[in-house]
Amino acid sequence: MPTFHYEARDSQGQLINDLIEAANFREAVKTLQQEMRYTVISIREARTCSCGRPVPAPGKTCEGCGKVASNPAARLFKFALLAGLAGIVGRLLGVF
Repeated sequence: MPTFHYEARDSQGQLINDLIEAANFREAVKTLQQEMRYTVISIREARTCSCGRPVPAPGKTCEGCGKVASNPAARLFKFALLAGLAGIVGRLLGVF
């Protein structure tokens, strides 16, 4: 059964980042909205970790191998920052 990573708010307005197993996307959304009474913000099929388990939400630890899931946006920001710095240094040195 596929696993989906979701971001939702509970009845108190708390932000929830977690995983849910469901037969398909529609069933996952239905379970979150009707049974758990969550307001779904986003949902996507979960990626799998190198150990074969679903990748947990960013910052959480994989139950299979103990790796901490990274935040893809933070990774992109790091690369953009490094690329920007390389461009600035290159322009200062007259390389670009």
